[in-house]
Order: sequence, then structure tokens, then C-alpha cells
Amino acid sequence: MAYIITSLGLMFKDKTIIQYSETIAGRIPGKLIGLIYCGFFIYIDAVILREFADFFTSVFFPETPLVFFSISIILASIYAVRQGLEVIARVNEIFFLY
Repeated sequence: MAYIITSLGLMFKDKTIIQYSETIAGRIPGKLIGLIYCGFFIYIDAVILREFADFFTSVFFPETPLVFFSISIILASIYAVRQGLEVIARVNEIFFLY
């Protein structure tokens, strides 16, 4: 699978995976592939968010509602993505001292 994705990425250097799926499969099937691709990653992100929130709730703060940790993680992620890679690197310097 990694070989296929890598070779397609090299063949279509100026396009995203959603754009070249439309080129390969056609307009409607390509958009469907892009929708499935985005939906898959949204699902994986939701599972990871739930696992982190469950971990914090069960290990550190059993009385705190799960929604509090979910919203906190989402807000921290939004801030990090909006501010860029430098903020993520600086936060990692704080958490993982070298």
C-alpha cells in the first residue's frame, strides 16, 4: 500500500491525493474516494481523541467529565495547527526535556 501511494505521489507531484483520484477514477468516483479518505482520517482522529480523554478520566481525574478533556484536547490541537510547527516544537521541548 505504501508503495502504491508513494508511486502515485511521484507521478502526480503537483496534485493532492483527492485531485489525482479524480484524474484516475473519474469525477464522481474520484470525489467519492476523496470523501472516504477524509472520512477515514476523521474517524481515526475521533478514536484517538476518545482514547486520550478516557485515559485522562480514568487515570488522573475520575470525577471530571469526559467532555472537558475532549474539548481541551481539541482546543490545544486547533491552537497548535493555527500557530504552526514552531509552537508544536516548543511545546515538545517543554514536555520532553533534552
